Amino acid sequence: MGQAKNTILIVDDVELNRDVLSIMFSQRHEIEFAESGPEALDILRKKKEDICAILLDYVMPEMDGLTFLEEAIKEGLVESIPVFLITASLEHDVVHRAYSLGVADYIQRPISPYIAQRRIENIIDLFKTRAAYKKLLEINRTLLERLSEVDDSITDVRNP
Repeated sequence: MGQAKNTILIVDDVELNRDVLSIMFSQRHEIEFAESGPEALDILRKKKEDICAILLDYVMPEMDGLTFLEEAIKEGLVESIPVFLITASLEHDVVHRAYSLGVADYIQRPISPYIAQRRIENIIDLFKTRAAYKKLLEINRTLLERLSEVDDSITDVRNP
């Protein structure tokens, strides 16, 4: 089995914002950058299995963050990846739409580094734990099926 997901994809058209987020997370994670929604989609198509979280700016040219998210959902690129919307907007409809699309959380600008790190790392850990739990359930199902087959075989031998 491959290495655990450990790359954060930072999607923001402003270099300073990308740099700040990179500094916050580069000690624990590999970092990938995208300056736009289309670029982020390309990265996800190629490296989806490596991505443990997406930090997504809301306001970007070409494609805003939620339009990117809609496209990524259509393509099945983010079903097991927590997405965090980063925005200065507190407009109820933006936040509501973000949650209805399935964002794990939103981070308000200006960013409080400690709070953002804790919220994001906690959810990344939760997603990793959930993925490990699903794998264990699948292994358990397989073992139970095999045990049942062995039990049936023993029963057949005892009662020909």
